[in-house]
Amino acid sequence: MTAVMHRRTSHVARLLGLLVVAIGLILGPATPARAHAVLVSSSPVPDVVLSNAPTEVVLTFSESVRQVPGKIRVLSPNGSRVDRGEPTFDGAVVRIPVDPTGPKGTYLVSYRVISADGHPVSGGYTYSVGTPSAPPSDTEESDGDPVVSAALAVTRYLGYAGLLLLVGPVLVLSLLWPRRLDRRGPAKLVWIGVTLVAVSTLAGLLLQVPYTAGGGLFSVTVDGLSDVLGSTLGAAYLVRLGILAAAVILLQVLLRQPASTDPSSEASGGRADRVLLLILGVAGLGTWPLAGHPIASPVPAVSVVVDTVHLGAMAVWLGGLAMLAGFLLRRADERELGAILPVWSRWASAAVGALLIAGIVQALIEVNSLDALLDTGYGQRILAKVGLFGLVIVVAAFSRRLVLREQAAGQDRKSVV
Repeated sequence: MTAVMHRRTSHVARLLGLLVVAIGLILGPATPARAHAVLVSSSPVPDVVLSNAPTEVVLTFSESVRQVPGKIRVLSPNGSRVDRGEPTFDGAVVRIPVDPTGPKGTYLVSYRVISADGHPVSGGYTYSVGTPSAPPSDTEESDGDPVVSAALAVTRYLGYAGLLLLVGPVLVLSLLWPRRLDRRGPAKLVWIGVTLVAVSTLAGLLLQVPYTAGGGLFSVTVDGLSDVLGSTLGAAYLVRLGILAAAVILLQVLLRQPASTDPSSEASGGRADRVLLLILGVAGLGTWPLAGHPIASPVPAVSVVVDTVHLGAMAVWLGGLAMLAGFLLRRADERELGAILPVWSRWASAAVGALLIAGIVQALIEVNSLDALLDTGYGQRILAKVGLFGLVIVVAAFSRRLVLREQAAGQDRKSVV
């Protein structure tokens, strides 16, 4: 008995070490090289000196943008606004009507727009009419509240954590959990995961309002919230909440599954429930890339699929490891572990393979040259993650070898008896 407990403690320690290293893969996701819209051209061009005032200013961005009400301005040399009426948005092109009767001197064009991935982009430039002068200052210009940005980052990682605690444990409970074992411990993990996903999604919707407008933490308005809900990001968040609500109904059945004296029985509800949970899970995972950078990718359809696969594989792998380390290795007997560990090993291998393929595809999309891989922050983060990924593979291979060795030793002991 002591030897068995020692082996299980050793397994738990190795799995916890693997978890610590592997979580680094998701705590530092590389931001795509072309994450947000950038201003690629304008008319008038920056710093130009014109003889006659223009009737409009045209801004062209690298991707489609949408309006932040009241955040596009053209200021005359005396600081008064000369933009007239609402700007028009046509994909990546923004046209701003301008009063051409303004005074001579230097004008300031100030903008804040929302890029296709839901992130605000702000900036400005000057042009002059006649003789240049001191540029006006934009007292309303703001790069956004850093507290809001930090809060959004926290909610994003809480959502990732909830995803891990939801997907991996549900999969293990559905297909690997011995029915004789109590489900209350794993059920707590699942409900914590549900709560984290729901709270992070709701908080993300509310925080997107001041994040978009550049306001403070509590500057949430009805009009701002309506604008966020009408965006692609808002739609993805609402779909996620709807899917989560539907999944909760099925999870109540799964998590209350009665115990059985037969540990080899399937730890799941009906086949239809499992299939429906799988469909809901895949659809829910897809809301993350739809609300983020992949929709602004050069090939958005491919990037959305790749990011969904990446998130799903990570959630299965890390969530499953948490179940093994926290529950199965402590509670399951030798016969149950002998049946569970080989299956889990195949799942983990498939998840690792999916992570590798998804990472390669996304890197090829975003980094199209060796110089970009070495010289850009995105490329350097990719290289760092590759190194971390290699370390995880080494640890996982070592753990798998030990598991197979102990299984073989157990079979030898049974044959001797």
